Amino acid sequence: MEQRYQRGILLPASGMHSDEDSPFLWKPTPDALVRIVATAIRYNTHIQNSLSPAILALGGIMDGPTAPARSTNLEDYLGEYFSLNTYQIYTEQESIDTDGNAEQAKHMIETNTSLAGIEDELDLVTNDYHMQRALEAFYRNDLRPSPISAENIVNHPYAKNYLERLPKEDAEMAEEFLRTGPKSENLANTLIHYAARNPIGRYAMRKMRERQIAKNG
Repeated sequence: MEQRYQRGILLPASGMHSDEDSPFLWKPTPDALVRIVATAIRYNTHIQNSLSPAILALGGIMDGPTAPARSTNLEDYLGEYFSLNTYQIYTEQESIDTDGNAEQAKHMIETNTSLAGIEDELDLVTNDYHMQRALEAFYRNDLRPSPISAENIVNHPYAKNYLERLPKEDAEMAEEFLRTGPKSENLANTLIHYAARNPIGRYAMRKMRERQIAKNG
């Protein structure tokens, strides 16, 4: 019986760089590590809520035809360090930037029957500084994900257990990014200002309010 999903998690692979010393050949930058940890937590949250999630790892080949796609590295990290079911992680080989991520996500959903129906049930897990640009790209491709701040998730005390599963150096880089990385306004405030002039921000704010209402019962 074919797997069907109730939620989709969009995970951009920006911030990965080629590294021959890495066991996966790609090395996540600190901001990418925060996104990876946040995605693992979000995935398990859906599982705990009896929802079947798929992860769309987005990022293609950038260092020549023999290099692995960045999305494959995301899949490796999520499977190796967080024991996620890799058959629930979908990768692509083409995108090289945020616009390409959105285009490939749209293509994956349209061409994979297992992903049918999740276009209105998507989470976009990315860093706060990247959120507005990413929402714009996905909106242009008729996808309207809920904005999920990677920093907000990984700054929560329960994330410590997840950080400890990473190699020590990676965990330290992620924690350093959370302390000293680029700061944007509070995500909600960013979207409030954005909503005044753009339908993407209005949609994102509405989704955030709906989820808060559902969470509070």
